[in-house]
Amino acid sequence: MRALVGLVAALSLGCSAKLSSDITVGGEKFEPTECNNGVSFGFMGVQLKDKAGRRIRLAPNADGTVAVMLFDKGQDVGNTVPSCGTMQLQQQNSEINGVKNVKGKATLACGEGPGEIKGSISFENCH
Repeated sequence: MRALVGLVAALSLGCSAKLSSDITVGGEKFEPTECNNGVSFGFMGVQLKDKAGRRIRLAPNADGTVAVMLFDKGQDVGNTVPSCGTMQLQQQNSEINGVKNVKGKATLACGEGPGEIKGSISFENCH
């Protein structure tokens, strides 16, 4: 029984999201605490969310650039930021409820002033 509990604990630790980011939004640090595969929201890409409830959606374009959408806390419709960086996105082997985890990285240099989004992020195990 102890071995089974240990195995379940080890497997759950292996599936937690791994995030590394130095992204800023309007000069304020955006520290994502969770990430999700965009498929859960109807797009190919990843959604990042911080403690304040802000969300950034990143979707790779066919030309290698990235589409960026910024959602303030409680906002249902995001603000689309012009293509302003690059992104790599890859499906992982792990799957939960028919949705594969994704991993990748993005480098952003978007806009100016209060809507400026810049920095880089790497992510893994985003369900």
